[in-house]
Amino acid sequence: MAERVTRGQYSGMRSAEMDAGGFSIVLLQSNAENSQVSRYLSEYGPGVQHIAIEVDDVARASEALAKNGMKFSTSVIRGEGLVQIFTSRDANSGMMFEFISRVSGAQGFEQGNVQQLFEQLEESGAY
Repeated sequence: MAERVTRGQYSGMRSAEMDAGGFSIVLLQSNAENSQVSRYLSEYGPGVQHIAIEVDDVARASEALAKNGMKFSTSVIRGEGLVQIFTSRDANSGMMFEFISRVSGAQGFEQGNVQQLFEQLEESGAY
């Protein structure tokens, strides 16, 4: 299990990533009342916040989805072993979709990617 602390300009979170035999489960804990995690829980309650879908090329997939009306909360986030992008949150269910591609067989989530995601969402006021 990988644990990390992520801090933004206004708030932060603790996360724990667990390998579940072919997929990952990431648990989040808020560290402040105004954090992204607290805002999500206040609006939608506990549950699944997003689902990640692996694609061959994140940029190409996001361009095709955008042409068909999909809105995104982040730009493409590029790390050493992971490329990802997050859709805007569905107003009714609170769900987001993450599209990812792994580089050179990398596994898990990189702190740099998590930090970029946190900062982009914080900057845009998304959560």
